[in-house]
Amino acid sequence: EAPAMCWGGAFTKERCCGGVAPDLAGTCASNLAAPALQAWAATSEGMMFQGWDFGRLVTLTALLLFTLPDVAPPRFEATFALAADAGLGFRDHLPGPSIHMSSDGSGFVLVNTSVVGVDARRLRLDLTSWSGEEAMLYATPIGCNASELTPEVSVVHCRPASGVIGAEPAPMLHILTDMFGWAVHTRQAPTLGECFLRTHQALQELRAQRRLGSLATIVMSPLLYSWEPYLDGRRMGFAVGELRGQPEASVVGWPSAASSGRWYWPLRRVRRQYWKLQYTSFPTGSARSLRYGDH
Repeated sequence: EAPAMCWGGAFTKERCCGGVAPDLAGTCASNLAAPALQAWAATSEGMMFQGWDFGRLVTLTALLLFTLPDVAPPRFEATFALAADAGLGFRDHLPGPSIHMSSDGSGFVLVNTSVVGVDARRLRLDLTSWSGEEAMLYATPIGCNASELTPEVSVVHCRPASGVIGAEPAPMLHILTDMFGWAVHTRQAPTLGECFLRTHQALQELRAQRRLGSLATIVMSPLLYSWEPYLDGRRMGFAVGELRGQPEASVVGWPSAASSGRWYWPLRRVRRQYWKLQYTSFPTGSARSLRYGDH
């Protein structure tokens, strides 16, 4: 089925702009709340540009940078840095290299930069380097208005660009939205270490936006692989359901498996007696479930 056009993006009858479901009429009411197209003159001394203030939280998917056809197209080379404010001030939100744009004077130029996983109230584009002739540049963000309702369950996952195996799990994780109505937030980072920082940043922003799960917030491992929504996702749904009857369980850790197939249990027992401190593992990873014969 060929997707219809939603503002700045595409949607099918099941999903709008990569996240939100369309309304009962099958339309996607998701225009950004601020004028999207911005134009400014750029030179080696800087550029006249104010950025975007959307007036509400927006889920961005891409940023378009382009020039218009001209009788004498300019020659230039430039790099830009993209910063977004998701409620805690402006932060750099591009995990990869800076945006690069150049023109050899032969015609108009279009640069499409993916910014998937960026929620922002304000967006700013900073010129970091410029060489060549003065040019009139245009920019427009692509995305949809984000839901600011507090979900029952939020899922956060960051994928490093290197050091992991398997396919990108983000499309599979977003199926949890269709299965359970959970809010899924995916991020990208160049390294595994940076992923942990971006996960922490995402949790801070969700807290500021009051979009942490009212029942649970699930943090998925950056090393996630071979994850199946209709198998593993249903098990997660069952585990979350168990939390309803255990309000004292403020933090829950699920077991994980290495690529060798060996299971690792996250639960540990800490015991303090007299001057000693013991730190031991449970045989099954659960204080309430022991193997047969264990006491």
